[in-house]
Amino acid sequence: MGDHTWPTGIRPWGNGIQIRVYRHGQEFAETVEGDPYSARDLAAAVKRRDALKARLKLGLPIHADDKGARLTLFSEAAQGYLDSLDAAVSTHLSYEAVLNSYWMPAFGNWPVTEITPNAIKGVLAGRQVSVATRRRVVVPLKGALDYAQVTPNPAVDVVKGRRQKAEIQRYTPQQRQNILDKLDGQPRVYFALLFGCGLRPGEALAVRWEDYDGETLHIHRTMARRLLKDSTKTYKRRRVHVPTWLRPILDNHTTRLAGEWIICKYTRRPQPYTSAEVLNKDWTRAHRLARLPWRVPYVCRHTRAAELLSQGVPPGEAAQQMGHSLQMFIATYAEWIEAFSKDRDMARFDGVQVDTSGWSPVKDRSEGQSAKPKILKFKGNG
Repeated sequence: MGDHTWPTGIRPWGNGIQIRVYRHGQEFAETVEGDPYSARDLAAAVKRRDALKARLKLGLPIHADDKGARLTLFSEAAQGYLDSLDAAVSTHLSYEAVLNSYWMPAFGNWPVTEITPNAIKGVLAGRQVSVATRRRVVVPLKGALDYAQVTPNPAVDVVKGRRQKAEIQRYTPQQRQNILDKLDGQPRVYFALLFGCGLRPGEALAVRWEDYDGETLHIHRTMARRLLKDSTKTYKRRRVHVPTWLRPILDNHTTRLAGEWIICKYTRRPQPYTSAEVLNKDWTRAHRLARLPWRVPYVCRHTRAAELLSQGVPPGEAAQQMGHSLQMFIATYAEWIEAFSKDRDMARFDGVQVDTSGWSPVKDRSEGQSAKPKILKFKGNG
């Protein structure tokens, strides 16, 4: 009897036969009545094991009478999450790309309850990407599992090793001038808008002449993933002040005659740029001519934030100009808020002064005499 060979996943267990099924490293087991040495009972056990494997592969529960007719597959959870996602077009497309690239190939046919932290780490370990990228790609995975109400969510705290945020770069006023001097035409106007108004690149591409009143720009559209969206990234309209140095650049721009898009392609009918790729080539060339180290155009926006803070604009008003929430603005530019406030009058933090004349901390208010320390007396043991 000791030399008996059992079918895969079948073994004697007590007075019956145990059937074991493995799926993604997780074991499912059940014990059925039967004689493990009976060919008929063993054949029934093997048939039962095949049925269990088929149910798991389809995302069905082990037992047909389990609560819920069907387990949620990750592919269904991911699609439901994307369909319900209330976010900018660019964010939606980014999450869709991450789910299709990273998580659908690995977990598409898995029931969501089978996804474990170790399984997630295994997928990430197979990708040669930075820690920052790992954190980024886990976000939509966590969202899909939250949507499926998986508790606890296995994607929480999967990526460790948080690092201090890199210092935000900015241009000095002289560097900004040097770059703009090396630009002309559409690129000069485009990057002047980024520098002078702190617009996001997509917002600058989507602004029309009707949005400009000579002093402010009405920002309520953006270009995201080559699509024109009739709202901003934060879904909030805002009026942005146009600095006096920027107004002549706008007023003398040739596209004003067409009366449509401020930044546009010269075709039979002017059309907006769907991306800034062509304009960014001039940006790179301007840095080379100005002998300055290249930085991404988004640094123009950081430069505007620093400029507002350095001029004493309160963070709440600066955040409104930039299209940030106050919380996000403070979190992003906390170091600058502190740095630019050092030269200001620190007495403003004192608040309203309190009159302390005639008050003594040791004066006994009941008897008008100095208070004496109290001595606590304890009864002895004898």
